[in-house]
Amino acid sequence: MKKNFLLPLLAVVLLVTACSSASASSASVRISDPAPALSSAASSATTFPLGTADTLNGTTLILPVLASDPNTSWNLQRIQDQQTLEDVRNYLGIACSWLSTQSRKWGYQTDFIYDWTSQSGLLHKGTFHTDLVNYNDNMDASVWSYIDQNVDTEALMQKYHADNVIYMLLVNTDSDNNVTSCTRNWYAGMEYPYEICYMYLHCDGYEESPAAYAHEILHTFGAVDLYTADPEFHITDHFINDYVKKEDANDIMYTCYNEATGDSEYNLISNELTPLDAYYIGWTDVSDVVSAWHLTPSEHLPGSAALSSDTETSQAEP
Repeated sequence: MKKNFLLPLLAVVLLVTACSSASASSASVRISDPAPALSSAASSATTFPLGTADTLNGTTLILPVLASDPNTSWNLQRIQDQQTLEDVRNYLGIACSWLSTQSRKWGYQTDFIYDWTSQSGLLHKGTFHTDLVNYNDNMDASVWSYIDQNVDTEALMQKYHADNVIYMLLVNTDSDNNVTSCTRNWYAGMEYPYEICYMYLHCDGYEESPAAYAHEILHTFGAVDLYTADPEFHITDHFINDYVKKEDANDIMYTCYNEATGDSEYNLISNELTPLDAYYIGWTDVSDVVSAWHLTPSEHLPGSAALSSDTETSQAEP
């Protein structure tokens, strides 16, 4: 999902969780101290020409934020919240491993740094006064401001020799939440370069799955939703019904569920990263599908007309 709202879970909180065979404990969670106030990164177009997540290659740093808002909160003294955070780390690890495997199929080497239990400075905690779940005009601005004032992005990139950075807000939604996860991906003219995955950790009684994390991460690199019409990319219902459903029905940008059973999977990802996805994230500059269906060219092509709208929202197929 772009401005992405993905499978049953929408998230407007920056957070990174970890998984291990042992149950999570508050002692294993190291929350970083706020960074010194930073100057605005709005002028860093030369540093991040396509946002902080450029091309899915090299090392990608995922910075998680335990986000609380007027309707959701974290309390790591509670066993339930400890386990939720542990699950996030586990699912995120599966997603990162799957993406690394996919990259090698296309001749790229992609690694992720995300585990805050083994790496310092990754996990942050923030309280936001705006609603992070029901999308509103203040959401992105509030999070961008938080990042700019509390996360020393360039220092962390230097420390971990990172090529890309993704901010992942972990929003501790209740199981009765029905809003799916989403992503604020880059667009031309964006006020800040920070690309944000809003992960809504519970939705319709289920946790967000590893495929949902991978889906949202792919959005930050330019992947587009394939389950709903999107005039910005010239994706029509005709294209979805006559091509996607017939040729790429297991595409992770079309569905995050098991193709055969329709169920969420929590120990693996059985979906596919298709040549169309590879094209939109910059792994190839050729796509017969884009040409045949007159879809919008990838943002990674030299001279490509980049998205100029900040109103794009998308969700994973429920």
